[in-house]
Amino acid sequence: MLAAMYGALREAVGDDATQTFELRRAKFTRKTAANGFIGLALTETTLPDAAVLGASAAHAVGRIGGRTAHAWFSPDESMPKPPMRKSEHEVSEIVTEGDHGGACYLRASGTEQVLKGLVDSNKLVQLQGDAILAHFGHTKPTTELVFAEAWTLDVGTSRIDGIVNVVPLGLREDNERLYTLAKLTYTDSLGRDRSMRLGFSFAASDTS
Repeated sequence: MLAAMYGALREAVGDDATQTFELRRAKFTRKTAANGFIGLALTETTLPDAAVLGASAAHAVGRIGGRTAHAWFSPDESMPKPPMRKSEHEVSEIVTEGDHGGACYLRASGTEQVLKGLVDSNKLVQLQGDAILAHFGHTKPTTELVFAEAWTLDVGTSRIDGIVNVVPLGLREDNERLYTLAKLTYTDSLGRDRSMRLGFSFAASDTS
């Protein structure tokens, strides 16, 4: 969803491939396999309608083209579901460290696959970490991406072929779910050091 939002924002400000989107925060309120619509608001003062955002599955806010930007995804169950596409990124060489940190090697090409690859890197490292194993044992929990923040999407987001470090920042338990916060660091396709923060939730499969 975030990659599609970035594409829509680029089109809205001129479809310039060099446009940078400084993501402040993207919140993912529910999983959905439905198709739907992406809404946009490029404004300094007027926020999107609260009811619209409340019904959305994801909402991102940041800056692009010198303006504050909001983008959100509204599912529509009446629309044909999008075809399932095979993941084209590869996460390998997973090493864990401490409760929910570690590193892995990610190969991904294209903004959508880079995004999915970073999310999977975080998830796969943490699934093998001490905190998840201690909490859920060897029963694989269900996972949900809760939010992403402090990330720059630009032309350098088009490819990753290198190490992704998952640095733990926080861990808490609430209502039988385990929530993690981690900072991911990596080198983008232009050789620049990059980082982002991801929040995940983990729940036992039979209670999710």
